[in-house]
Amino acid sequence: MNGPALLSGLETIARWVVAHIRGAGFASVIGGLTGALLSPLFVFWVDQRRLRGEVAVTVVEWTQDAYRSLEVLRVQKSAAFQGRTDLMRSEDLRLASEDLRRRLLHDALRARVAVAFGDGEELRLLNTVQAILRVVVTNAWKVQTVVDWGKYQEEVEPRMQELDRTRQALEARLVRRARLPWILRKL
Repeated sequence: MNGPALLSGLETIARWVVAHIRGAGFASVIGGLTGALLSPLFVFWVDQRRLRGEVAVTVVEWTQDAYRSLEVLRVQKSAAFQGRTDLMRSEDLRLASEDLRRRLLHDALRARVAVAFGDGEELRLLNTVQAILRVVVTNAWKVQTVVDWGKYQEEVEPRMQELDRTRQALEARLVRRARLPWILRKL
């Protein structure tokens, strides 16, 4: 098609649209156009909330399991250095260490958070949780004597408190950003 013929065709279409809009169907045309424009945005928004919800649950499970494994590691190490053989379970210590090693090498979680929530506060909090966890765990692995264990306990307590605060802040923020607005939760 050449330029004048294309313009003539567009002009015909425009006249037809204007003629139909002037009639009783004006509200219908506007409603249809509005729905057609807003529907994909709403679907995207709902899918984004669903994705955020799934990622939030994954992160909460990850932090919860990592924290539990860290507690098992610390309790088993403590029992070993206090001579409490009745509390020691070498298999639990081995499994907790393996779980923590796997978690410390897990980068996909950060990628999921970045995709679902962006490079903002949620990702910063997750990085902080992982960094604190890495320090606490690697220092626990280095402990070889009762004296080392005493020093470790003193040094790790503030870090454990920081880990707990950061973990709670991360979980609360993820859940809050993943939830639907209050008005839609009532539907």
